[in-house]
Amino acid sequence: MNVKNGDMCSVWNFDGIIAYEDIIRATNNFDIKYCIGTGGYGSVYEARLPNGNTVALKKLHRLEAEDPAFDRSFRNEVKVLSNVRHKIIVKLYGFCLHNQCMFLVYEYMDKGSLFCALRDDAHAVQLDWSKRVKIVKGISDALSYLHVAPRLRTTYSSPRHIK
Repeated sequence: MNVKNGDMCSVWNFDGIIAYEDIIRATNNFDIKYCIGTGGYGSVYEARLPNGNTVALKKLHRLEAEDPAFDRSFRNEVKVLSNVRHKIIVKLYGFCLHNQCMFLVYEYMDKGSLFCALRDDAHAVQLDWSKRVKIVKGISDALSYLHVAPRLRTTYSSPRHIK
């Protein structure tokens, strides 16, 4: 990625411009009613695209996007996650890197995050010890993959990308 913070949009298996327009329409220009979570770097939105696919969009906070260190972090996340091919790591489908709007397009997890499942007592009680051990083994396998895979020899920003 040798492009400066200008017009850049890539969504794998899609025409980038059309996909961008579909995303803006699907979220009503990132309306709060489509927001499913907020974190340190941005907010996550659910978007149902015209082809019927649902994706998760991580729209990055504008103030953060102006920081050169953040730009490096964004590019690193795209570089690492675009090379990840693991069954329990959320897939990165694409991204938009533009002065006005920066976001990542991820596979949508219809059951939500592990954090949300553990935070909600009703969901947490459904996770008996055998399920929890299976989850820990899966996380361990995913982290091992991230550290050992030759094409991923770089740092990753967050274990939240593990399903």
